Amino acid sequence: MTRSLKATITLLVVGAIAGPIAANEPFLLRDGDRVVLVGDTLLERAQRQGYFETALLSRFPDADVTFRNLAWSADTVNGVSRAYFDAPAKGRERLVEQLKTADPSVLILGYGRADAAAGPDQVETFAKDYRQLLADAAGKETRLHLITPLPQEANSTSPDDLSQRNETLAAYAKAVRELAESTGARTIDLAASDESRAAPLTDNGVHPSPWGYWWLAPEFERLLGLDKQVILVDLDAKGNVHEAQKTIITDIKTPSGGLSFNQLDRRLPTPPLPAHAPKDGAHPWVVESRLRVRDLPEGNYSIAIDGTRVATASARELAQGIVLEKTPGHQQAEELRGQVCRKNRLFFHSYRPQNITYLLGFRKHEQGHNAKEIDELREHVAETEKTINTLRQPTNHQVVIQKESS
Repeated sequence: MTRSLKATITLLVVGAIAGPIAANEPFLLRDGDRVVLVGDTLLERAQRQGYFETALLSRFPDADVTFRNLAWSADTVNGVSRAYFDAPAKGRERLVEQLKTADPSVLILGYGRADAAAGPDQVETFAKDYRQLLADAAGKETRLHLITPLPQEANSTSPDDLSQRNETLAAYAKAVRELAESTGARTIDLAASDESRAAPLTDNGVHPSPWGYWWLAPEFERLLGLDKQVILVDLDAKGNVHEAQKTIITDIKTPSGGLSFNQLDRRLPTPPLPAHAPKDGAHPWVVESRLRVRDLPEGNYSIAIDGTRVATASARELAQGIVLEKTPGHQQAEELRGQVCRKNRLFFHSYRPQNITYLLGFRKHEQGHNAKEIDELREHVAETEKTINTLRQPTNHQVVIQKESS
């Protein structure tokens, strides 16, 4: 069989297995979706931060979905990092088995950076092996999303000239784009991202910092074609609502010197910036909570939510609109992210226990009886997901805007 005929058959197999995504089809999470992330270090470390998962859970708060992160540091499309003490081919076998067990309806893959270490002359082999992985592991209705590798950033320890390395990464990114196009997958094209940022995403040129992952979460949303969202309350001193985005305003009252209302948001805002974030480090797709109040008498006003002051502003500032940064919604979003990280940690230890050789491997005759703890960890995962599903639902809050005494 000729090489070109083999490639044609593989293409037909992938096209028959994976569900193509129309170019104009918006990214959507549906009830029952199982979202699986698999790839190399970029996605493995993402589970420690939880920003991307939190962003999607917040955007689709009513969808009954689960997330599983199967990424592995320095992994390749052939699963070399998963081989343990076995031959490299066993790693690929495990990768396919893990994906089939997870049975994703939405599969997000991030390969290319570790693969690129093989050099530019192995791009075709990478593309062929990646295509075969999709053919072997993706189901007929699986919605595929392929992430291109980020370029390497310069830092104090990097070589003076990164051009050759980034040219190689660019070649692998191009192969990912072409694979996505030929298989009906959606590309999450980090390599071609032109969104400006306040600082490097990484702390070592390769791996994103906590702020890098915070910034990348809305960038993922933007590259997925999702719309920019804002939680906006716009009303006047008489209690007339001019606009309300992603929120429901009720029980408006206009006592002397201010006004009050109940606010039930339809989604949570973006979690707060992590510690040591750069100045002006926000991303344009960050979901803000904004408040605008028109026609208030001159003076300064306090804004309290559920009895706690969250901001002060003049009548002029309120007429122009202000961003609220420390609301109960932000606190809830951060609590949600914390539970997402907890769930990810529990799942990680259930499917990749540190002592797997003793529990399930060739030394299980010594401590295999402790493998029962894997099932116990899975029970904790399920319990944590119940907490996540509660936290992703916004709650009602009372907002009071009161003029301060001069």
